[in-house]
Amino acid sequence: MDLKEYAQMLDGRQSDISLLQFTEDELQIARDNGYVIAYISGDDYFEFDGALVDTDSIQPAVFFDQDGLSEWHEDEDKPNKIEILRDEESWRQEGRIEWSFKTTISHETFLIYLMGRKYCEGIVFSIDDLKKNYEEEE
Repeated sequence: MDLKEYAQMLDGRQSDISLLQFTEDELQIARDNGYVIAYISGDDYFEFDGALVDTDSIQPAVFFDQDGLSEWHEDEDKPNKIEILRDEESWRQEGRIEWSFKTTISHETFLIYLMGRKYCEGIVFSIDDLKKNYEEEE
């Protein structure tokens, strides 16, 4: 299964506020293919599942280095950075997405819904692309 097909399989996921659940089959496909799923769970956590599992509190951005997920500092310009964007007006206007990401990592997107509204545009990317991007930077 390629990355685009995998993201399509995750698209339209319904979540409750406490936790988004992926099936064991979905997670196994991600692990087998080296895919990382990134999304916001509730209002407090930036989650990674699949080939890389981690949870971090929401901050402006994170990046990946050779050791995995690392904290980003505003004065750093690093490869593999994921910026976390929040549209605080999304609950007032139909069709707007509360959480999304900006990154130069090659990825596909999928939508997560909360109480019938667009909540998060999650991303899926290959862990191999992270490694390649980091090696190119060195």
